Amino acid sequence: MGYRSDVAIVMAVPAKDAEKLWTAYKMEDLTLAHLLDEEWGIQTSTNNPRVSIFWCNYNNVKWYAGYPDVKGILDMFELVKALEIPYAYKLIRIGEDYDDVEIDEEMSEDEIADELTCVVDRTLTIHRHIELDI
Repeated sequence: MGYRSDVAIVMAVPAKDAEKLWTAYKMEDLTLAHLLDEEWGIQTSTNNPRVSIFWCNYNNVKWYAGYPDVKGILDMFELVKALEIPYAYKLIRIGEDYDDVEIDEEMSEDEIADELTCVVDRTLTIHRHIELDI
């Protein structure tokens, strides 16, 4: 069965650049091979119509950077940089072990980066909970 994790990713870009990024991502080899364009959701931020949000969420998955589908998802971050589009992203991975929490976040160094980061932070938060079956 292997070690499993829950993973959530949110990336914000200027709305005017969203289509350019999405079109380029859909043409990537790993995206095509693993149908990864179906894994992402895209929407305009409800808090800021100048920002588009790309997001994906996985529960109970094997999340290893060497897996082709995981690499394809992570390629979105490299692509946004290569296209020189302002961005902010956050990836949160919560493993099976209670203390196994990974948070990876980054933003570009543009005038709009702080605005993008605010949208990302409002969109993605961690909520751990305990269930008792008594």
